[in-house]
Amino acid sequence: MKSQTKRIVLAVLMTIVCASVFAQNSPRSTSATIQIVAIVPSILKLNLDFANSSTATLLGYLRSDGTTSPMPVSKGNQFEIKPNATVELGNARLFSNVPGSYTIIAYSANGGTLKNSYGMTADGIPYSLILGSMQATPQGGAFRFTASGKSTRDGTELKVALALGSVPANAPAGFYADQLMFSVSAN
Repeated sequence: MKSQTKRIVLAVLMTIVCASVFAQNSPRSTSATIQIVAIVPSILKLNLDFANSSTATLLGYLRSDGTTSPMPVSKGNQFEIKPNATVELGNARLFSNVPGSYTIIAYSANGGTLKNSYGMTADGIPYSLILGSMQATPQGGAFRFTASGKSTRDGTELKVALALGSVPANAPAGFYADQLMFSVSAN
């Protein structure tokens, strides 16, 4: 029984080998051309290194006059408020394969104003937003930046900063906050 099984297996293997040898030399063989077409979708994405998502919480601390105590926060989107200062928040990295123009919008919860966290005053501290080499003031509660062109494979890095305005004389010491939500869309 074993020898008969071996003969059957050997016969099947010989048939396969012979068939492949004759198939390669057969004049009926033809070549085929395969064309592969890939479509790359439009990519337009903005990543922030100072926030976990597209929303960044800004938290500034205003010292009282004459104080020498150190600021309790001093990192990224947590900063000391000083009149007419520029505060670097971090970087935004733009990924784009869109050849045309696009708009980056940063929506402000407080209309481009840092508001006292304790609600002690209706006045806030106004600011404008800097993105790369562009600066915008809030219009309708949002900062708008328009640009165009493709980025590199690693994206285009854009510095993000606040340009603080004047601080109202009656502004109490303490924390001031705002939230920015960033979006990008093709025009």
